[in-house]
Amino acid sequence: MQSSPMPILVTALATAALACASVGAPTPPYPDAMTSAGPESASTPTEAPADPTEAPVVVETSPPAVEPTATSALEAGAALERFWEERAASNAYTDPVTYTLEVNVPVLRASEPGDAPTAAFNGVVSAKVDEMTTAFVNDLALYPPDPALVGELGSFFSVNATRFALTPRVVSLRLDVGGYVAGAAHPYSFSQTINFDFATARELILADLFAPGADYLGPISDYCIARLETTDFFVGFETGAAPDALNYRNWSLTDAGLLISFDPYQVGPYAAGPQEIAVPYADLATIIDPAGPAGAFIP
Repeated sequence: MQSSPMPILVTALATAALACASVGAPTPPYPDAMTSAGPESASTPTEAPADPTEAPVVVETSPPAVEPTATSALEAGAALERFWEERAASNAYTDPVTYTLEVNVPVLRASEPGDAPTAAFNGVVSAKVDEMTTAFVNDLALYPPDPALVGELGSFFSVNATRFALTPRVVSLRLDVGGYVAGAAHPYSFSQTINFDFATARELILADLFAPGADYLGPISDYCIARLETTDFFVGFETGAAPDALNYRNWSLTDAGLLISFDPYQVGPYAAGPQEIAVPYADLATIIDPAGPAGAFIP
């Protein structure tokens, strides 16, 4: 198995947790469900086998049925529709230490099975999940836990998803990631957003929402800083909300506004947890491209 480069944020948070973790690197357990053509089956969480010589455990169950919306309209020739289908998988390993990898990320299905933009979006999500799980397993092999420090909580890596928007033009999804290496002081977490434009069949960057040349980081940063300054944990973390593209890499399109996600340690200490701030579209209306992906969200 080839090693995938770990994203910057994964490295920053996971390296400290992996400072004391001993395993080989089996193939990441993320199933083919992300790119399969139909709802065959998905794995559900299982407990790690007690015998360290046993093979990885995967229990197969059928996912809940998810029906397209407005089937009669589709039969009448209505426009293509997309809908979510739940997917979950959990794999337990004990060679040579116990750890689990859990993924609960839905896929999109289209009323037209061969819809290329839908398949492209699922491919983007699958690639990101596989990259992160592979990086965790590889790092776990490089930084094995110290047996003297291992307690009751075993090593794990989990990926869940938060869905924000699904329109004929765009889909907005956030991957919520958590991990732990046995013996570390505490688990770690981070997020990675995915915003996809069906019109161009590609992943969006924040600049795509705004008119060419517009200063969008300034007003977004100003709004977020004003909100964060009302908290009791922001002092000393001001640079995490400065108008820098890296600080605003995790954004989502929602009905409430442009949602900015800040990971632990970015705008506050670990104890403060992740932070979310919704910037009203009305505050950005003069610079949002009305013909762009966010145009339909302008009030």
